[in-house]
Amino acid sequence: MDGLSHLGAALAALAGPWQIAYALGATLAGIMIGLLPGLSATLGVALFTTLTLKMAPADAILVLICVYVGAIYGGSRTAILLNIPGTAANAAACLDGNMLARQGQAGRAMGIATTGSVAGSLFGVLCLAMFTPLLAETALKFGAFEFFWLGMVGVMMSGTLTGSNPIKGWLMGLLGIFVASIGLDPIHAHPRFTFDNNEISGGIGLIPALVGAFGFAEILTVMSQSKLKTMISSVDSVLPKIADLLRYWRTIIRSGLIGVFVGILPGVGEDMAAWSSYAAAKRASKEREKFGKGSIDGLIAAETGDNAAIPGALIPALALGIPGSAPAAVLMAAMIIHGAQPGPMLMVNQPQFVYDVVGITLLATLAILVFGLCRARSSCPSSSCCACWVRTPSRSGCSTSG
Repeated sequence: MDGLSHLGAALAALAGPWQIAYALGATLAGIMIGLLPGLSATLGVALFTTLTLKMAPADAILVLICVYVGAIYGGSRTAILLNIPGTAANAAACLDGNMLARQGQAGRAMGIATTGSVAGSLFGVLCLAMFTPLLAETALKFGAFEFFWLGMVGVMMSGTLTGSNPIKGWLMGLLGIFVASIGLDPIHAHPRFTFDNNEISGGIGLIPALVGAFGFAEILTVMSQSKLKTMISSVDSVLPKIADLLRYWRTIIRSGLIGVFVGILPGVGEDMAAWSSYAAAKRASKEREKFGKGSIDGLIAAETGDNAAIPGALIPALALGIPGSAPAAVLMAAMIIHGAQPGPMLMVNQPQFVYDVVGITLLATLAILVFGLCRARSSCPSSSCCACWVRTPSRSGCSTSG
């Protein structure tokens, strides 16, 4: 009953006009970040962290979570229309989403992606509300020994599961531990790796480190990409068919479970959730030959999985202080900046905060549903702007239908 009362208080606090305006504006900003290939949810959350430093803590966290959710969703539009994932999490959506666009079903593909994103996020929100308190209660029994090995497991899993070269992932994880240890130790105030430089005795600044590291990586990524050519295609209605939703309900539930589970794993991220959900859907499908050629099943699996991983990544971040993905890591840092202390003691000291995050994620999900489905074809800015860039084998140019 305490959980329901906390959740009710969180939803009531989010019902104000300013909170709704912040949610809609931040979600739209996140979608625009996701629409721009080369940017990412991680970079978006890091940049908005600097912009929200002067805001009230509750409003700042609201903006950052909405940017996070919006960016992961927004990347599906460019994946479908351009065959270029706006974020790494949307790469799996390229396989079938762009093929549907080439077949003149771009609107249908975007509607399916929106539905899958909303369904996956709602499923993840439910798991976030249910499992975070339970995991936090279990984590209260953890000591220094358990947390040390839990942190090492996170570093090892980051290297093993997120790249083709695990040694690079492990080295970067150890480098992160080294950078975090610079400054005065919190118990005896003994300087560590400061080399008699008082400027870094307080440690490496969190915001400059995040923006610099992720921003520099994104610049290198964009510089390595080739230039795109403009092509033409049409966009049909973005409203999904009820028959599609009823037909693939098993895929939605399966992908939601996979997305949440993968999201909980430290350092794995939304992209792995999308690919795992896509692979599971292909194995379970009776129409495997359609995958990669315009399969609705494959598209809805990928988009459900990556969005379900968002609340999943927040579960260990809130309960253990160990984020499940890179955007969740930046978000957790922002929470610390704004006075929250993610970890086992969060449910003891700030139980309302957990349910505030649940309510905010739910509001962000409703916001992407509004932006994704309430406007059709040429009246939807993101659809009409991107429609002229769809790759097709025939003509070049840019033309949108009214």
